Amino acid sequence: MTTAAAFPLSAVRTTGTVRRARQAVPAALWDKQVQLLMRDYPYDSVMATRVLDQGYAYLLTAMRHRGERLGLAPSTLVDIGVHTVILDTVTYLQLCERFNGGHFLHHVPEVDAKDDGSVLRTADLMPPTAGRSTGRCGRTPPSAAPATRAATPTDRPSRTVTAGPLPPPGALRHTHRRIRLYLPALTPVPVRMGRVTRTADLWHHYGRTRHTTDRTVPDRFFWSWGQDSGPGAEALGDVTDRCLGDLGAGTARHAAHVTVHHQPARVTAIDASPAQHAMAGDLYGHLAPRLRLLHCDVAQHLHTTADTYNVLYSVFGAVDFTEPRELLPAAESALRPGGRLVFSTLAHHLGGAPAHPDLQHTDIGAQTPDGEAATLRRWVLQEHVWTKLLDEAGFTRISTEVLPGETGPRSADTLLVTAFRTGNPRTA
Repeated sequence: MTTAAAFPLSAVRTTGTVRRARQAVPAALWDKQVQLLMRDYPYDSVMATRVLDQGYAYLLTAMRHRGERLGLAPSTLVDIGVHTVILDTVTYLQLCERFNGGHFLHHVPEVDAKDDGSVLRTADLMPPTAGRSTGRCGRTPPSAAPATRAATPTDRPSRTVTAGPLPPPGALRHTHRRIRLYLPALTPVPVRMGRVTRTADLWHHYGRTRHTTDRTVPDRFFWSWGQDSGPGAEALGDVTDRCLGDLGAGTARHAAHVTVHHQPARVTAIDASPAQHAMAGDLYGHLAPRLRLLHCDVAQHLHTTADTYNVLYSVFGAVDFTEPRELLPAAESALRPGGRLVFSTLAHHLGGAPAHPDLQHTDIGAQTPDGEAATLRRWVLQEHVWTKLLDEAGFTRISTEVLPGETGPRSADTLLVTAFRTGNPRTA
């Protein structure tokens, strides 16, 4: 937790009211700081934007009430956003010059976390936003949005400072109303896991440590985000002597498990990443020919293999990272009559933000092989959206199950989805 102290600086003061924290920040700076949060923390673009919004809101509120000795303090989560802002020292100084009356707002960290009600008092100083939905980032009005996950013990209270409009002088009051969230849109940089492109391999670094330390064939198959609980390979049905496809297989650990422990006719592990494909070959190339490793575009492969597979599955793989209206019809085409599609995906965004209520992607942080920051698209959708997309693609007998996750900063609930191709042969 932090407290604040002021040090006088000569500066040109801003006298107009800032209605939203986002208004105080140039677009280029905002995007850079969102990327920094995505680089340094396990946040997607939605969560990084929320944290940054709340960090700025806390600082601007502290500046608004400079000298009032209110004892303001951010929550643990909001403090991450505060650190991101003040570590950019040049622009933070400019923020202080504009909004703190010519004084520098110092950051004074303390060893012990505050448990004296100061975080709640700070939250109460932040009024709700204007009573309408912005319509950005696929958000619905709060009255229509699903409930968010409960706050973790390190993120108390659940109602933290948020970036609503800042109050004009003299208009401050305790509202004790639920605070709405404004999420500005980010410029997307589309890179899809399921498609081979000429862009940098954004999965180059993923899984490299485990590749060197764990070269075994897994003895268990997990669908959950934590890869430690819930149903296993039984969700695939009886795969004996069947042809299976792993969509976005990564290093093919799940495919290797099925190949070794469940007697399929063949498992084809497909991935568009050169690095992931190479690591899969190094780990499990010896399992050929029953395990077939393909480096190719997932959707294009499915389009060229009509009526081939008995089972297709994805464990946070290509289904998460490929436009659903492109991938799902291709998967339906590649399945044999009565074939099964099973996939696990995030039930909500990392950090607890709800899944999108309509078809919309989220930009998440990634790195090029050279370590430069980049983004790729991930589809985190509510159950009814997946059900509608599968139905439109021709699937039937669609079912969903939420697998609860453990607690922790990278924990998440998992949505497990099963659907079947109709049992009737195709007609020309």
